[in-house]
Amino acid sequence: MIFNSHDEIILQGATGAEGSRMLAWMKQAGARVVAGVTPGKGGQEIFGTPIFNSVSDARIQFPRATISCTVVPPLAALGAVQEALAAGITFIHLLTDLVPVRDCILIRTAARTHGAFILGPGSIGVISSGVRIGYLGGEHPFENLTTGDVALISSSGGMLNELLHACVAEKIGIHSAWGVGGALVPATSIAEMVARLDTEPEIKTIGIFIEHGNPFLFTPTMYNKKIVLLIAGHSMALLPKGIAYGHAGALLDDGVADIASLEKYGMVCTQTVEEFVKHL
Repeated sequence: MIFNSHDEIILQGATGAEGSRMLAWMKQAGARVVAGVTPGKGGQEIFGTPIFNSVSDARIQFPRATISCTVVPPLAALGAVQEALAAGITFIHLLTDLVPVRDCILIRTAARTHGAFILGPGSIGVISSGVRIGYLGGEHPFENLTTGDVALISSSGGMLNELLHACVAEKIGIHSAWGVGGALVPATSIAEMVARLDTEPEIKTIGIFIEHGNPFLFTPTMYNKKIVLLIAGHSMALLPKGIAYGHAGALLDDGVADIASLEKYGMVCTQTVEEFVKHL
């Protein structure tokens, strides 16, 4: 759960328009992207980073690289993840959105089979211990961020950036920020993300942006850390059930969450960014 500036990263899909853009952003933010992967493009170089035909080829040259940032088309996402896992990658950030639900299920299953940790599909990325993987935080994420004991989680990349901005304005120190992605079947759910962060001794408070319909809201439990929720979409109570609203992960099936029940488990429930930051 903790990254450092020495971690070596492989970027799958590095020669595409989105991949090359992410490569530039990550490198200028200090990430050690040691290799890119695009089948058939091996031997090329982008921004001083060598390109390989496969993840296994890249790992032969860079055996310490166990992190992959994956920027490929939706129908190629499953194959890219399977390739990375087979090559020994243990952490995968999957930016790709609109991955078919069946492939999302197979990605989630593969992660558990290999004992790997995957953020996504549709994850904006992660910031942890001064390392940024993905797009989270913009082009220069560390210009204003300060280190602290608050961790942030969100299925929405845009809202995660908004919460980081609000924390900077109030001088709240950030331990880490995690975009789990908005897929209907995420590789790592919000509940699983909270369970992981709940064991980190450096974290005191976990702030979560979440939408009504997310399973986390209907299976409350007690945590060691203070949990502050920003729950969006109270008007969804008026809408038809069984339909996905907002992010695909927010399926309005059981209705809106019971705020009183969540607060019984020690969670602080808020409705605005200002209120959320105040409780952080």
